Amino acid sequence: MIENKYNKIKLLFCTEMYCDGVREMGITNSYHNLFGSLKHSGLNIPFQVVHYDQCMIEHNIHLDNVILKILKDNKINVVIHSFLGKSPCNLSHDKLKQIKDLGIFQCVTWPDTGYDFGHKEIVELKDIIDFNVSFDNCFNYSETHKNHIWLWTPQDDKLYFKGHHQDIPCSFLGSVNTQERQEFLSYAMTKNAPIMVRGGQRNEKLSPEQYASFMRRSKICLNFPWSNGNFYQAKGRVYEALASHCLVLERKNDFTSKVIKPNVEYIEYDSPQDMVDKINYYLNHDEERNKIASSGYQAYQERFHSKYFWSKFFDHIIDKIN
Repeated sequence: MIENKYNKIKLLFCTEMYCDGVREMGITNSYHNLFGSLKHSGLNIPFQVVHYDQCMIEHNIHLDNVILKILKDNKINVVIHSFLGKSPCNLSHDKLKQIKDLGIFQCVTWPDTGYDFGHKEIVELKDIIDFNVSFDNCFNYSETHKNHIWLWTPQDDKLYFKGHHQDIPCSFLGSVNTQERQEFLSYAMTKNAPIMVRGGQRNEKLSPEQYASFMRRSKICLNFPWSNGNFYQAKGRVYEALASHCLVLERKNDFTSKVIKPNVEYIEYDSPQDMVDKINYYLNHDEERNKIASSGYQAYQERFHSKYFWSKFFDHIIDKIN
């Protein structure tokens, strides 16, 4: 039984509660990417959660001052951290070292692993943090990163699933905050391409349920892999779309193609005109579009479902915890 395999795990998530640590921005994506995906993975692993920003905002207490008591009182042996950038609300390095000295296994999830944040911190914490998991598959680390693996962005089955009413021809859901996105979407608008652009949580304050509903209703989901940190990423949007049985249409890059198959499980484009041409082509060829969307959906179910993410995650640590 899966329950027996993981039953010695006493898990605590230590994360932010609010997007960017700002209450007015709404609840963090960790609620569905981490907590929701694990809860609905079918692995039946119980967990608890503590939020460092909530401690400061609502209780005026730094988590450094209470974390050891929380760990002791709940007999925690695994902590999964998700840091909030360089926020002073994060646990200090000294406190992370104290947790390590207690023999508690510590993991960090990295939604974005860029040179400005993520890469450097993994190196700095390599003697304290036992295990790092990145979601975005964007660098080839050296042998100094033996405690690091690439996975993908886990999705919550309660939000992302195959819908039956795809009435949005093509969508881009997210911030239009990079030159790539602005250039390609502006060109598409001049060609009257049928693209719905919605801003996501930071720009439009869409709830997770609203965002996921737009995704499930889309026949085609556009994605732009270029990051503000000036590198390509396999974005979480890819897995949201695959799980929703949307055709993923993404600019050609060397990183997404490592995890899903071009022209089989998704379609690449290489210029603004090529993007518009492929939007129009696949909207006018339902059978071809549905075949590729179905291949992508099958790939998600067989390789990227939350049960596979968390199984890989915990299989790396199960023999190393007390």
